[in-house]
Amino acid sequence: MNVTDALKQAGFTPEKSTAGEKRIYEGTYKCSFVDFAKMEDKGFGESIYAQFKINECLEGMDSNSQYPEFKAYFQLGDKIGSKRNGLAKLINGLFSVGIEVNTDDIVAGLEAVKGAEVYISGFKDYKNVKAEDGSWSKDKDEAKQGFVFMTEKAALKQVKKSDAPF
Repeated sequence: MNVTDALKQAGFTPEKSTAGEKRIYEGTYKCSFVDFAKMEDKGFGESIYAQFKINECLEGMDSNSQYPEFKAYFQLGDKIGSKRNGLAKLINGLFSVGIEVNTDDIVAGLEAVKGAEVYISGFKDYKNVKAEDGSWSKDKDEAKQGFVFMTEKAALKQVKKSDAPF
């Protein structure tokens, strides 16, 4: 009897496959700023695509991936000053841990700080959908990786609050 027949005989039924689904990291992490690229305008304007790799899980789901877990586009042009999705969010995130970025030449400034460690709080970010009555709600079926930058003090405070072993 092969393994498949033995499993069927034991009453085993496979669950829905999660192959190919993106894992969403929820928790507090110490990450490295590993890479970035300046992206050309593809309908949303120019942007910087930045990637962060988890070095240490302070609390939450750990990662064993060899690829960067946190990725984001930071807008240039008209929205460069937006603290929600502009380049200002990336610069403030690096500044929150004491890293200053030379903004005279942003590409050279970011290249100089590659490898810098930042603190990130990861969460599920649900897509907003508008109902027929005009109200907005969260689509619980469509979640993507969201994150915010934190200071070291705020990250450690969040870890203590969660009762995670540290």
